[in-house]
Amino acid sequence: MRRASIWVHWQCFLNIGDRIKGEIENKFQANLLNTIGQSAIATDINGIVNYWNLAAENIYGWTKEEALGQCIVDLTTSEATNEQAIQIMEELKKGQTWSGEFKVRKKDGTNFPALVTNSPIYDEHNISSGIIGISSEITEVKKLEGLLDKTTRLAAIGSWEIDVVKGTAFWSDITKEIREADPDFVPDLQMGMQLFKEGDHRDTISKRVKNCIEKGIPMDDELQIITQKGNLKWIRTIGEGEFIDGTCIKVYGSFQDINARKKAELEALKAYEEKHIILESIGDSFFAVDKEWTVTYWNKEAEKVMLVPRFKIIGCNLWEIFPDSIDSEMYKKYHETIETNEVIRFEDYYAALDKWFAVSAYPSVTGLSVFFKDITDRKLSDMQLSELNTNLTKHVNDLAISNSELEEFAYVASNDLQEPLLRNF
Repeated sequence: MRRASIWVHWQCFLNIGDRIKGEIENKFQANLLNTIGQSAIATDINGIVNYWNLAAENIYGWTKEEALGQCIVDLTTSEATNEQAIQIMEELKKGQTWSGEFKVRKKDGTNFPALVTNSPIYDEHNISSGIIGISSEITEVKKLEGLLDKTTRLAAIGSWEIDVVKGTAFWSDITKEIREADPDFVPDLQMGMQLFKEGDHRDTISKRVKNCIEKGIPMDDELQIITQKGNLKWIRTIGEGEFIDGTCIKVYGSFQDINARKKAELEALKAYEEKHIILESIGDSFFAVDKEWTVTYWNKEAEKVMLVPRFKIIGCNLWEIFPDSIDSEMYKKYHETIETNEVIRFEDYYAALDKWFAVSAYPSVTGLSVFFKDITDRKLSDMQLSELNTNLTKHVNDLAISNSELEEFAYVASNDLQEPLLRNF
């Protein structure tokens, strides 16, 4: 009898202990749910709220006291999504889970996007007894996604993917736009390759994809494609492989329309080549610098005259290559050209090479262009001629003085010779 009584009391103690333990666990779980940044809402099987955490108050605006006992559909769904919310509730009652983006409503009536996961709750008999919903406000995320989408559209950057296992291909909407394909177009791997321009472009993309799959080598190429409307277009494609246990299962990357930029580059290159031909064929030395005095061009005549090869000066600061010219007349004239934005022509002696140069300096938007030629021979001839003229003038002057003195001597001598004759008369 005593043992039976002890057993009964022990069972009561265990039951009380289990209840206390359960209450502690529930309290712990409730406190834990209140610390997370996501909204945690629990309802019964009919959607009546029986739990509402702190994040739910902050996100939806309803306090726990206001929310408890209310229907979750009435509290949080917008008018536009009310019907969809009722359908989701029916699926949850059947034991199905639902997850996705959903437009919900705050207490003040404003709508916002949320990422929601709803799951059924089961009791100890494995019977669905309620629903637990975890949600996060993704307003900022959607703004960033919109900004990213706008940016990629402005930059004309799409994406693509090759499923190596299935042998299928995927193009994003922007990639389809770049390729001038219909929105519902379904690409395949072979067609994706064939739409690159025949020859080097098609061979290159085939080689790059093969190397990416077999060797894991990333790719980054500027190539031409033939759009589905038959237009020729420059694109940049970047890609890399995804590997599992050393085997490539996917190749994915970006696809950018660079047609306008590439055409401009090619036109600029053509203009540069034409300019290069002209500047290399003229007899004058020529160089160009930017506004930081970095040499951007140095023709073959400049190499020959200044004894500095092109590869040693392009990209270098002009005054670091010719430090002895700092504060020279040439240095001052070049700076004056940029400051006044006027063409300046002058002659200057460069002592380091013992040469004279005739210089024409032209300001430009980017810096300074300079034509110069070696005029040492002419300058020496001018100097010699000047010296000769000086000497000749001196000689003429000396001769004039000599003649004057001779005339004076003759006059005096003539008078002296006449005096004895006069005395005889």
